[in-house]
Order: sequence, then C-alpha cells, then structure tokens
Amino acid sequence: MPNKLINLAALAVFAVSLPTTASAVNIVWNGLAGDDLYATDGNWVGGVAPSNNDYADTAVFNSTATPSEITYGSRKVAHLLFETAGWTLSGGHFNGLGSFESHGAGTNSIIQGASGSAFTVNQNYNPTWTIGDGNTLFVSGYYQNSKIVTLTGGGTLSLGSAVSGFGSLGFILEDVTVRTSVSQIFSASGGTTTLTNIASAVQLQTTIAAAEAMIGSKILDGLGNGLEVTDIGGGYVEVSPTSIPEPSMIALMFGVTVLGVTLTRRRLSCRR
Repeated sequence: MPNKLINLAALAVFAVSLPTTASAVNIVWNGLAGDDLYATDGNWVGGVAPSNNDYADTAVFNSTATPSEITYGSRKVAHLLFETAGWTLSGGHFNGLGSFESHGAGTNSIIQGASGSAFTVNQNYNPTWTIGDGNTLFVSGYYQNSKIVTLTGGGTLSLGSAVSGFGSLGFILEDVTVRTSVSQIFSASGGTTTLTNIASAVQLQTTIAAAEAMIGSKILDGLGNGLEVTDIGGGYVEVSPTSIPEPSMIALMFGVTVLGVTLTRRRLSCRR
C-alpha cells in the first residue's frame, strides 16, 4: 500500500509539471488604441492582442471597426478571420498560419514587409482556407513549408508573386480561382495545383502554350475530364476543368442520336 501511494503522488507531481496550452479564443480587432498596430493590446476587444504563437487564438476583423491598414510586424498566429472586406494588414510577416477565412464583397490584403514573405504556412497539418464568394484575398508574398492547402468558398486567391517553399507543397482547388501576376503558381519545383471542381480555375500571366506545358506536372486534373486553356485577355490565360454535359443533356443527345439512326434505317428500308 505505501508503494502505491508514493507512485500516485509522483504521478500527480508529474501531471502538474506538464506544460499547458491556453484555450483558443476569437479576439476581435476594435482599433481603439488608435495606432493601427496589431501587437497593441488596446486595439483588441478585451484589451489583449492575439497570442504570438501558432496554436491558440484567432484574430478576427469585422465590420464593427472601420477597416484600416494595420501594421502587424513579425508575428505568429493560429488563425486569421476576415468577416468583412476592405482590410489591409501590412509591413510584416505571419508565421504558422493555420486556417484562414476571408469574406465579404471586395478585397482583403496581406502585404509583406521590406523583406521575406507576407506569411509562412508552417503547421503540422494541411490547412483549409475559405475565401467566400465575391471575396478576393490578395497576398503579396507567400512561403509554404511542405504543406498542401485546400482552398474553398467560391472566391479568389490573388498572389503577388509565385509561392516559394520546399518539399511536397501545393494547392487543392475545390471552387476557388487562384490568380497570379507571374507565369506560374509555385516557384518551387515540387509545387502543384490540383483542380477538383468545375468551378475551380488557375489564371496565369503567360501564353496558352506555356500553360498547356504545365498540365500534368504543375497543374493537375482532379476531375479526370481534362483541362482547357483559354485566353482571357490582358496577358492572362485561364486553366479550368473541361465542361461536360449535364446528365439530362447527355440523355437528350443520346435520344436524338438514336432517333436519327432509327429514321435512317427506316428510310433505307423504304428504299428497299
């Protein structure tokens, strides 16, 4: 019995000594401090800025505060949530970004500082970003650390430069358009973009021939129906899944074909 008591006591001491993680919470920007600095506690509801780590808080930007240009410096953040459009975060670098949501009719922007990238995806999992229908998320510079990011929501991810990084990295486009002002999405050799929905697309500032050359290696067909390349003007081309007829249209086409064959046979039989 004494040995059991000693063991339980040791276990209790060990449990108390384990590091703890604060509960993740949504922290909403209100800008009341007036200096437009992300790190200033007084600019956030509750008087405390989001934790400078990659596992806890969600920084929330919504219509209760007037959208402004916010300087964020060098920060770690677990999650970013733009509930409305018109926000600009600039002059720094976010590291460890997990989930990302951008909503509202218009544009939200993340602009890097003098050097480096706007943010790095450096999580222990492959995150999902939601960019809402009618919303554009502009990112001036982006580094991806061996991660596959799923993009959904119906909006547009606009990249100011090709995505850099290393390892197995890429985008899976469910119903989002990725647009970049350069000739490819990823500068890294292993980067791929997979289109898995008829509503997904890639827009590149390049030629049709150059875009076609990327299909199968840089741009992948996740639907299996083939990809088509279209000149959309302004020096841009769009790569999108090939449209296929709706089931009802296929049935109609099949019915017309069968009817045509039947009529032909009847005509032939009449001639005989």
